[in-house]
Amino acid sequence: EAEKPAILRRAREVFAADAALKESVAAELQAARASADLTLSELTDRTGISEGRLSRLLAGQCNPTVQTLGRIAVACGRKVVLTLEPTK
Repeated sequence: EAEKPAILRRAREVFAADAALKESVAAELQAARASADLTLSELTDRTGISEGRLSRLLAGQCNPTVQTLGRIAVACGRKVVLTLEPTK
């Protein structure tokens, strides 16, 4: 039973990190679209990703694949750069 609080604490940490990552990715996608001056419809045309899926990605409501990130980046005249940094 002593392990239960530690497991719950770890689950909360993972959930919070996942939510923060989704928000960060969504903010980057929003900034890329804005800098490319693309409407959602134009981004759909350039990527082949449905407006509904793009809307969810831009809102941080789902996780994009690396391929999806690449398609959006190319459509916005950008490239994907992934950095895994120490947390502290």
